Amino acid sequence: MWILKIIFIISTFSRVNGDSHCEKKKCHRNRECERGRCRRPASRLVCDLGFIPNASGDCVVNPCINHACHKNAECSVVPKEDEYEASCECKNGFLGDGTLICTADYCKLGRHKCGAFAECKTLGAEYEYDYECFCIDGYVGFGSRHRDTGGSGFRRDCMAFPCEEKSTPPTDERYSIYLPTNLNDGLNWFSAQQMCQEKGLGWDLAVIESETEFEKIMALMNCETKGVWLGYKKDANEKTFEDVFGDPAVVINEKWSEGEPNLNPEKDACLRLQVGLFSKCSKIDLLMRDGNCRASRYGSKHTIASMGYICERHDAKPAPGIRCETESDNDRVEPFETKDGCPAPSCFGGSGFQIVDAWRKRDQGTYAYNYGFTAAFFLGTDAHDDDGASIMMRFARGNRQHNIQTWNLKFWGFYNDNRDVLFHTKHWPTDRLDRRSVIVTVENLNTADYPEVFFWKNRITKHRCFMPELARSRPQSLENIVRFLKPEVKDLEEIRQVSFKNGRFRKIKV
Repeated sequence: MWILKIIFIISTFSRVNGDSHCEKKKCHRNRECERGRCRRPASRLVCDLGFIPNASGDCVVNPCINHACHKNAECSVVPKEDEYEASCECKNGFLGDGTLICTADYCKLGRHKCGAFAECKTLGAEYEYDYECFCIDGYVGFGSRHRDTGGSGFRRDCMAFPCEEKSTPPTDERYSIYLPTNLNDGLNWFSAQQMCQEKGLGWDLAVIESETEFEKIMALMNCETKGVWLGYKKDANEKTFEDVFGDPAVVINEKWSEGEPNLNPEKDACLRLQVGLFSKCSKIDLLMRDGNCRASRYGSKHTIASMGYICERHDAKPAPGIRCETESDNDRVEPFETKDGCPAPSCFGGSGFQIVDAWRKRDQGTYAYNYGFTAAFFLGTDAHDDDGASIMMRFARGNRQHNIQTWNLKFWGFYNDNRDVLFHTKHWPTDRLDRRSVIVTVENLNTADYPEVFFWKNRITKHRCFMPELARSRPQSLENIVRFLKPEVKDLEEIRQVSFKNGRFRKIKV
């Protein structure tokens, strides 16, 4: 009995003493003071709106309350020590990071627009989880959703492709094929021709001279579905096509696609080959069309692709006439033929004609280059007498622009679509160092070839001596050009620069 009284007294004292300590103690939210200590209440913990309990039994802010997940995403909390982090995950049927992107899973939901025999594949974050179509094994086709993924079959059915040699295409050192993989890597016809010519002497865009060569090129293309330029362009009358050597097109006349060529004089002046399935493959698609020479892409809105090209190392074609400064197998620069009743020219040789500097620079907005050089000529001792002397520079076929500048020669005549330029020595030379030496600087050439140069010890003034057979353009004298472009010039010897573009005179400087 006394023992029980003692225990009751001690318990009462402790409670009273503990309660006195709780009067001054402040506890954390959702904790109560008991006997001087903050403890969790015996009842279940219930947090206020916007708070959730952590592992320690404290109510902390729910991070999903203010977190901005995507409208197609759900927010969940992830424990982190005594706090929580928000995690946004796209809802079922959507793909993305849950915050900025939650795009529909087109492949999984079957909402894609891939054609027959094409497989839908989901792309990664760099494409914002969009999709691409790819033809299944044994099929090929056009159409891609993204131009750098190599896709095919978007909005179009893929076609059967039984060719077994697809993975091992034949090779031929005589040809070189460029097929761009990026939409921005295509080239127009002029740039494609220049890239071929950059490979060296004899190289140019491919010209098909026989049915056998046509089949060989098709095999080299390896049944690819691409658009490529060939070495054909409209003639001066813009009615028929001719090859890069100026010869009429023969083999291609039976290879046109239905309704082609259009022969639109403003746009479709060059020939492109849109390759489908060839050679040992089924002949399903063979399209040869005329196209805009300045276009670097082809196709419709959903199938647009970049233009490639086919280069060929052509054999030298023997031609009558004189060659002096260029290699004998460079057919792009024509030899000179002496007309009846006209004096034959001579060659300077290595000591009389020198390229003292040469350069090239990228043409703005294209893959093409512009070329330039400075040439020095060393004339005979009698080049500045009463009879003077003449020099002709013959530029390569395909060249359509250049600026020519000289201080100590006189421009005289322009022939062969202005690719042949005739100079006379001036009557009053002003050379400070050596009156036998003359300099010519040429800029903005679109061909890399150096010109042929011919020399006459007397001035030649008969235009007919420089007109090619069946000439398409009339000779033009500097006097007539000045009368039209710069009538205020009285002394022709003051002119130091003449500029051409597309066969036409653009500017004269004095």
